[in-house]
Amino acid sequence: MAKIICDSGALISLSDTCLIKVVAFLAQRGAQFVVPRVVVDEIVNTPLQIKRYAFSAVRLRKAIDDGDIKVVNSDVSLMQRLLDAANTIYSIRGKPLKIFHGGEADCLAAYFANKCDALAIDEKTTKLLIEDPEKLHKAIAGEYGASISVNQTALTEFTKLTKGVQILRSSDLTAIAAKRGYFNSFNARRAEAFHSAIYAIKNAGCSLSDGEIAEYDAIKL
Repeated sequence: MAKIICDSGALISLSDTCLIKVVAFLAQRGAQFVVPRVVVDEIVNTPLQIKRYAFSAVRLRKAIDDGDIKVVNSDVSLMQRLLDAANTIYSIRGKPLKIFHGGEADCLAAYFANKCDALAIDEKTTKLLIEDPEKLHKAIAGEYGASISVNQTALTEFTKLTKGVQILRSSDLTAIAAKRGYFNSFNARRAEAFHSAIYAIKNAGCSLSDGEIAEYDAIKL
C-alpha cells in the first residue's frame, strides 16, 4: 500500500472517534504512515499539557511508540516557499489572506522530501487550494461578502509546487480499512458500524458534504 503523510487534523479525527486503530490496521497490511515533527508537537506534545485533549494525545503517542506512525524530516526551504505562495494568493481590499499554516506547509514539504503517495488531511481549505483553487476563491468571496483578488503569479507557484499531490481524508482511510475487514468484528452490523463511524468523523471535524456522506452510505460491506 501507499506511504501516507498525515496532517494533525486527520489523526485527531481518528483519535477522537476511537478509530485510531485504523492506522495500525492499515499499517499491518502494508501502508506506511508518517508525520513531520511539527505534527508531533500539534498532536502529542502540546495537547498532553491540556487535560481536555490529553487522552487523545496519549493514544496518538502510543501509535507513534508502536511504530504505526513514523516521524520524518521535512524540507524547511520548500515549506517556506509553500507558505509564501499560498498566503499571497488571495487578497481582500489589498490585504493578503493568511489561509495556510505551518503544519500544513510542513506536511506538504515532507510529502515530497519523503516520496509519499498521499496526504491525509481533513481541512477543507487546504484540500480545495490544492485541488480546486477557483472553488476556494468563490467560497472565500461568499464568506467575506466581498470581492477577492487573486495573485496569479502566487497561484501558479503554489500549483507548480503541489503538482501531483494526492489527498485522502480520515473518512477515506476508514473506508479503505472497512473494505479490508476492519469492522468485521461487528458481524452483521459491520455496515452500520462503518456508516456510523463516518458520521462521527464528520462531527469530529472532517469536512464532508452531504453528497460525500451519501457516497459513503452507498458502500456495501
